[in-house]
Amino acid sequence: MLARLEEFDKDGDGTLSLAEFEALYLAMTREVMVRRFQYLDADGDAKISEAEMGRPALRMEMNGSGGPMSGTGNTMDGPMGMMDGSGSSGN
Repeated sequence: MLARLEEFDKDGDGTLSLAEFEALYLAMTREVMVRRFQYLDADGDAKISEAEMGRPALRMEMNGSGGPMSGTGNTMDGPMGMMDGSGSSGN
């Protein structure tokens, strides 16, 4: 992590400002964001259509989860919180 601090400390003062931390945070979370995008992009065309955006919600309905407030635990299944039933929530 110290190397990352030095890499993103653009003004060289040994600390991270909010802007510098934002850049670090975005770099560290990019992989997660890319995986989410790829999961939603079912046809692999590097674009997410309206139908692809609605697919997780449709799965919730089909699984009878009722959404995040239903207490079923299905809302965090699958890669990066998507509802595909293959996740580690214990369902």
